[in-house]
Amino acid sequence: MNWFNYVKDKIQSAQITDTPFPHMTIDDFLPIDDPKTFYQQIVDANGAKEKYLMDDINGAKKTFGDIFVSEPQKQIAEVFGSDHVAKLLADKFNYQAPIYADPTFDHAGLTISPPNSFLRYHADFNFSGELNRYRVLNAIFYANYNYNDNDGGCLHLLDGDSGTVESTVKPVFNRCVVFLTSKNTPHGVSRNSSEFTRISFNCYFYADQPLSIEEVQPHRTIWKN
Repeated sequence: MNWFNYVKDKIQSAQITDTPFPHMTIDDFLPIDDPKTFYQQIVDANGAKEKYLMDDINGAKKTFGDIFVSEPQKQIAEVFGSDHVAKLLADKFNYQAPIYADPTFDHAGLTISPPNSFLRYHADFNFSGELNRYRVLNAIFYANYNYNDNDGGCLHLLDGDSGTVESTVKPVFNRCVVFLTSKNTPHGVSRNSSEFTRISFNCYFYADQPLSIEEVQPHRTIWKN
């Protein structure tokens, strides 16, 4: 099956929700014939050397440097590293300037979050020195086979003013969530259960100009109290 036409239809038919900020959730995002094998091949490839390790008061996760060590990862990277997909997302979110994929996957890629881990609420870093461009859009693909509600690890989207959780996205297998990212789009991840390892593929899209004037100054991740 031609994955591009499949993904194109998925993106174009998805609905954008504006609360607490523009985002969309797409189920059955990729044309996967054998979900269990797809998942297992990713799990079996986890021995690759991580390029980014986080384990502190803000959360715990490992992001792997070699994202092409299994066939599923190659497929995912091909999709999220595509400027054609970036163009589809720009059109979907009515972004007027060009949006570019990141073939280097700077601080992105396959991410493993261990049992009992979480990710503290935060606003994302807004600039990639590797690309010399501003980060404007996030896409997260989940590869958690047989996920159930007791596993936790849900993405929380917060209202920027009140700090309340206004939307929750469960990390269901073959689900993709896409959202605009700026200082005004705080989010985080609820704690995994003691039996659950969350597997996601994080991808960021960039533009030559920031989302707003307040994003012109490059900044690192802004962690919330």
